[in-house]
Amino acid sequence: MGAIPMLPGITNSAWLTAPAKAIPGLKKVMGKSQIKAHAGVCTWMNGVFWLKSVTPIRTGRVRILNWHDVGKIKVDSVDTVIEEELVYPLLRGRDVHRWVSKPSTHILLTQDPTTRTGVERGEMKSKYRLTHEYLLKFESLLQKRPGYVKYFDPKKDPFWTIYNVGEYSVSPYRVLFKELTDFFQCAVVEASAKPAIADTKLRFIECQSEEEAHFLCGLLNSSPAVLFLYSTATWVQTADYQASDISRIALPRFAASNKLHTKICGCSQKCHKAVAEGKRSDLEKIERELDEAAAQIWNINDDELKAIEDSLSDLGFSPDYEDVSEDDD
Repeated sequence: MGAIPMLPGITNSAWLTAPAKAIPGLKKVMGKSQIKAHAGVCTWMNGVFWLKSVTPIRTGRVRILNWHDVGKIKVDSVDTVIEEELVYPLLRGRDVHRWVSKPSTHILLTQDPTTRTGVERGEMKSKYRLTHEYLLKFESLLQKRPGYVKYFDPKKDPFWTIYNVGEYSVSPYRVLFKELTDFFQCAVVEASAKPAIADTKLRFIECQSEEEAHFLCGLLNSSPAVLFLYSTATWVQTADYQASDISRIALPRFAASNKLHTKICGCSQKCHKAVAEGKRSDLEKIERELDEAAAQIWNINDDELKAIEDSLSDLGFSPDYEDVSEDDD
């Protein structure tokens, strides 16, 4: 094994620790990026906002059952009807794997992504009367949430206010990655009629187009990026990948006119399709093409790429496209 400081010559900076043979190639991945990642939504009381079942009953109305027994604080189980508009698909940490993201439940999004504040009290009472009646059942509990007390003012912020919600949260083009997992893995959010919301155990990059999302996803799932992120991650029982980790990688901005960029985009699209269709046998060839294209982006030569791929194998990297993540309740 070998180790180098992330900031050359500054020994008290974060360090990269990796098999020594891979470090020459990884140093070429190291850099600064203006591409920003965000954390997923935090409710501080999932049992109220997470919805175990959502059943349409007529236009604009759905019957819901909350996830009353999820998370540290258990709440009452409520089976009721609310307005559909604030109900979104929810992606949990366990729903995102390498090349695939599938929402497993729903969330009641009581935050305005544009203003980044809780839906205004008057609007909630008039426009979402049934939702308001549902939330009132949990008013005292929601007012006591540690995060709500710490970050918000009960005199002006409605008690249903939640955290980490902005326009980026509902962007149709995002690359999602897991916070808690040994080896970094990401996927492009699936297109849907209503954007899936990422939970707090996920991080994501907002993109301007589907092509840009696949380009970044392809680069980040390539062997050089996976080993780099693994070698610079914070470890407790598993690796902990944060939004700021992305800024340490030399990620170029997507250019549709760049043939190498479009090739990486195409590889990512093929990988997503292969996993969705269960054609795992196709992945090895596509991922090999992806690694070679990513190596060109970072000017990694053949010997350096082989050292990186061999190092990943030595460390036990064997992609499981439907693995089980850490508990994300």
